[in-house]
Amino acid sequence: MRWIVAIAMFVGSAQLAMAEAGGVVELRGFHFDFRLVSEKKQAAMLPSLHKQIDIVERAQVPADVLEFFRTLPIIVDPNLEGSRGHAQRLDGKQIVTLQDEKLPADRPILLHELIHGFFATKLRGHTPAIPKAFHDAQTAKFYPDRFRKAHFMENPNEYFTIISSILLFGKIDQPPFDCALVRKHQPEFLAFIETQFGPHECK
Repeated sequence: MRWIVAIAMFVGSAQLAMAEAGGVVELRGFHFDFRLVSEKKQAAMLPSLHKQIDIVERAQVPADVLEFFRTLPIIVDPNLEGSRGHAQRLDGKQIVTLQDEKLPADRPILLHELIHGFFATKLRGHTPAIPKAFHDAQTAKFYPDRFRKAHFMENPNEYFTIISSILLFGKIDQPPFDCALVRKHQPEFLAFIETQFGPHECK
């Protein structure tokens, strides 16, 4: 059934509007595809999605990067397993998928997946600084041994994305938790990230 609903809602003191058509919802320039989930599930998720967009906007990335983030379709997928979000290519197009659940307001889940999309579209295979930084982090062993099998040490993509997420958001709840060690041992890598996302304080 094709239908259009206009909903006005408030989050804090800001009035937010969304227009829905066929289960695809625009929220502040981001497009969320809810066609795989129920209207009830969609309504339950909306407040937490606004919180996730708040995190993305507070990251203060350059305007062209924010506009790129907004071009990535975001699919809410009840079949997504193993993580709250994922970035991948579908039918030749870069997308982001999110679990069909309320997302915590204190974790940069959407920001993280958008950075994955940025890496895959803009940087993969073209930027030697990323694999070099990852290789140096593996061989120099300036991270504690208990971090060796952590998610951020799986591959250059995750290394870039998680360190970028920390630089843009602040401390996270998984290794390396903050950017103190990369600031000490790889300041040139932080400088590279800032060429992509603008200057930020390493907290």
